[in-house]
Amino acid sequence: MAAVTSHGVITGAYIIAFLAILFTALSYGKMTKAYPISGSAYTFTQKSINSEVGFLVGWTIMLDYMLTPMVTCWMSTVFISAVFPWIPHYVWIILLTAIIVVPSILGVTISASASKIFVIAQIISVCFFWILTVKSLLEGVGTGTLFSSKPLFNSDVPLSEETINPEKTIPRAIIIMLIFIGVLYISSSYLDLSFQ
Repeated sequence: MAAVTSHGVITGAYIIAFLAILFTALSYGKMTKAYPISGSAYTFTQKSINSEVGFLVGWTIMLDYMLTPMVTCWMSTVFISAVFPWIPHYVWIILLTAIIVVPSILGVTISASASKIFVIAQIISVCFFWILTVKSLLEGVGTGTLFSSKPLFNSDVPLSEETINPEKTIPRAIIIMLIFIGVLYISSSYLDLSFQ
């Protein structure tokens, strides 16, 4: 869907999105230094503007926390159903919802452990994808080269309190995760489009 919407230049779109999100991450880092207490956007807005706006931002973030798992389940169902079309969508929705909800109900320790397992599985999957795609590109599939402008450019399309030393560790963690996710999305989309 993203490749179609970006008219085949999804890597370029990810780079632009990465740069836009970088400013948000840098802002969060600055606000964490100013207000090293939990609450993120709610606390930052409450302390820097006023409590009424903080209240609205807090509830908006809560809405995001409720909608994000639903969107994640829906998008995952779309992708998984493309691989297993004979299994009804509702089966995937129920299974994915259980995978998200059950660890949360069982407690923070189990939820954190489950999150680590999912992150490790995702990293392994992405590395496996990269290895197979690079191998295929070097064998002449798709663009037949690791260096191509195709994924980047198409001439037809314009382009908290419990944290130890939170003033330093939270901004650093935000930037590290942003760079990691940026590299993950940009390189994966680049390899995918080079492969086509």
